[in-house]
Amino acid sequence: LITERYLCPILNNPAHGRIQYEGHSFYSRLFYECNPGYTVVGPKERICVSDGFWEPVIDVYCIRKDEVCTIDHLITNGQHMPQQQVYYPDQQIRIECNPGYELNRLSPVQTCLKNGTWSPLEMPRCLKSPCGEPPSIANAYIVNTTSSYAHYACIERYILKDSVSKIECRQGRWQTSRPQCIEAMCRHPAMEGFNGHVMNARSIFLSGESTGLSCNSSTRYDLIPMVNYVICDNHGSWKPILPKCYAKCRLPELGKKVVGYFMDDSANEWYGKELQPGAYIRHGYTIKYQCQCPSKFTEKCSLIKPSFIQCLDGQWTNGGPHCREEISETCHVSLNISHILLNNNTKLNNVLNESQSLDYECIDGYKKMTNVTCIQGYLTADPLCEPKNCTTHPYWIKNGYVKYQNRRHGGHAEYSCRNGYKLSNYRTIRCLFGQWESPYDRNNLIQCLADTCLHPGFIRHGKTYVVNYGTSRYILSANVTLRHGASLQFECDPGYMLAGNRGTTCFSGLWRPDQLPVCKEDRHVSLQHTLHKFVSKG
Repeated sequence: LITERYLCPILNNPAHGRIQYEGHSFYSRLFYECNPGYTVVGPKERICVSDGFWEPVIDVYCIRKDEVCTIDHLITNGQHMPQQQVYYPDQQIRIECNPGYELNRLSPVQTCLKNGTWSPLEMPRCLKSPCGEPPSIANAYIVNTTSSYAHYACIERYILKDSVSKIECRQGRWQTSRPQCIEAMCRHPAMEGFNGHVMNARSIFLSGESTGLSCNSSTRYDLIPMVNYVICDNHGSWKPILPKCYAKCRLPELGKKVVGYFMDDSANEWYGKELQPGAYIRHGYTIKYQCQCPSKFTEKCSLIKPSFIQCLDGQWTNGGPHCREEISETCHVSLNISHILLNNNTKLNNVLNESQSLDYECIDGYKKMTNVTCIQGYLTADPLCEPKNCTTHPYWIKNGYVKYQNRRHGGHAEYSCRNGYKLSNYRTIRCLFGQWESPYDRNNLIQCLADTCLHPGFIRHGKTYVVNYGTSRYILSANVTLRHGASLQFECDPGYMLAGNRGTTCFSGLWRPDQLPVCKEDRHVSLQHTLHKFVSKG
């Protein structure tokens, strides 16, 4: 009988520790032990695999217990996150309790101190809630619990009935009225306000089911927005949003004094072309029409502007096209017009004679928009004052940028800062009546402040250098902050080896990368494995 066994090699003992072997054959194990006052970092045991390697192939070393923090005992009825063998100074963990349990204090956070102890010194405990573990609810899972309530959420394709998501703990018992997760369903589109034809006749649609939509007559109605297919999503809502069928308007016959109809949208293919009576016009479209000039003076006819009507869900605004038949030689001006200043003569007499213009101004912060003249009993335009627009750019701030879309009244401008600076205030400013609001308001100042990184801390058995653009460097002092773009370089003392990042850079107030390296004692653990082959006869 000939057998073959692959042996794993003897490894160098870690500094301040030793290795105990069960053997060196296939499936044998080894165990790491550290001297008193030290703890293992890495796997505490390895196994010999068939190709002659100790698995896992990870560097293992012993570190002083007073340099790191450890979790010596598991959290009963809870867990800590993140889960690591050791934690370094200033690193934090968070204690989370199992359902039905709660912390015996408010803060769930523990912080590792530089002497290897935790702050607070005593770990929190997970105590049983007065009502015990929250009840299980079909198709739901527990989001979080406290001593007074449990919060639930539904699994995919289910939704909370009546939006009730919590159950309360009262007098040591969970209340009997509990959240319910029902299958996500959508009502028939007609019940949600859709006024057209639905292809599928069912009254309820389950999550994932769909239907086609159309209007009863494409000649008389338009589907707006143009969505002809919807699906019931996982939350019981139709996606995309349900459209609506809007009725078109029919152009009436040319009435007395009406010359013709024309499209008022320059982007429309019918723009500039005369429209025929009886044509159907889509919802939202505006039509202009021209009335016959009643004056025998042709030069006055050019001052008569066209009139406009708009189709809104089957109805024309202003009752449809209409031309006045009676011609008046005077015009009446309303005295109740916002933001307008009339001269004394107009205030006393609000009637304009033929070809007379209205003399008016606007109040401060507003500008005059129209010239008003009386022509054949019509005002060529209504008096109109609108808020002034801003004529300049928004105020500039040092080390910052300003972005805006327009300079109209009510327009907004937002500030941002160059890399290495941050805003002191995220307030936006507006253009109001021709003036931009000032970012220099003493009580609400907007400025770009230099963005700095806090001191990252020192590495034990090593030095930290500040690098000046890669040409020179100096040792980092204690209790200093560094500006955006500053780079650090880490080096270990003789006899120590750097484990981790060799450098880091301050970027917008954060160190990248943010983990400090560790200087470990320099030791050489050979991972060159020797394959031993034994042949025995049986």
